[in-house]
Order: sequence, then structure tokens, then C-alpha cells
Amino acid sequence: MAVNTTLPAPTPTVVVTTAQAPTPIPIPAATPALTQSAVAFAPVQTSPAPSTVAPPAPASFGSAGQRLLAQLYLIKGPVVSNPPQTFNGEFLSNGKAQIVLSGRRLLTGDFELLPITESIQAKYKPALLKLDDLKPITGADAKGFAALSDGAGIQMECAYSLTKDTGRGQGMCADNQSNTYQIVFD
Repeated sequence: MAVNTTLPAPTPTVVVTTAQAPTPIPIPAATPALTQSAVAFAPVQTSPAPSTVAPPAPASFGSAGQRLLAQLYLIKGPVVSNPPQTFNGEFLSNGKAQIVLSGRRLLTGDFELLPITESIQAKYKPALLKLDDLKPITGADAKGFAALSDGAGIQMECAYSLTKDTGRGQGMCADNQSNTYQIVFD
């Protein structure tokens, strides 16, 4: 006597996983593509929508923990591209700065913000920059000077003007490799 070992086909289900526990959802019997298998959907980890994250309130630069972020655009030098190469800079309220150039080359150094009426050349003697061409942006209430290096021979100087309340500004940077950069704080 032969014994039938086949069991009746179970009703196919889809398991939807949420952060708490799986919830089985039966699939209608009229769905021929899914016979005896189950499909599980894992929760998708998402960041909050950009519109739900409030931007930080503008604060005067110089308050503890405040930092200025800058973009450097290579505008003159041995290897210039169109659009120009872009590099990142960070200026902290403690007077420390860093700029990441191509090849993950990290330049670090110091900077100082001066009143808009004070002369950078009276306090510092830039060797790589010509400050004659530096014109303050409209509404600027400070100007700055930064000297950076990587410890392996690359040196850079930056001079710029900015509005401390918004952290926006612009200026020029130059390195000892014959490159000139436009620096933009945003």
C-alpha cells in the first residue's frame, strides 16, 4: 500500500517586517506566480527628510564650537581644468584651519580674523599672496589670513573677507606649487 506523503499546499504569505515584529499578510490564492514560497520585506533605514531637519541658526563666528566651511577652486596653476578642481576647507573658532587638497593631502595651520579696517600686511608678511587684489565683499565685517602646510613641503596662504554673522565670504589662496585658488565660505 502506497502512502501519500504530500501535504496540502500551505497558503502563501508575504511577511512585512517592521521595527517591532513580522506581520504575516496572506497572498490571495489566485496569485499563480507565488505558490509555496514566502517573500520578506525588510524595513528600509532612511534618514529624516531634509525638510524635517531644521538648519542651524546663524551664530556669530567665534562662539564655542562654531566652524566655517569653505570651498577652494583651483583657478590658476600648472594643471587647471574646466570646471575647476574643488577642495574643502574648515576653519574652527579656536583659530585652527585645515584644507584637503587632491590626493588626500591635508594642510593644517592657523588663521586669524581681523577687523575689516585692519591691515593684514601690517600684521603678517605673506610670501605667496599678493594682497593688492583683495577687495572686501559687500557687507563684510572681518577679514582673515591663514597660513597652512602639510609638513612635507607644501605651504599655502589664504586671505579673505567675510560677514561673521552669516559665515559667508570669499578671497584668494596660493600655494608654493604655483597654484592660485578662489576660496568661498558658504
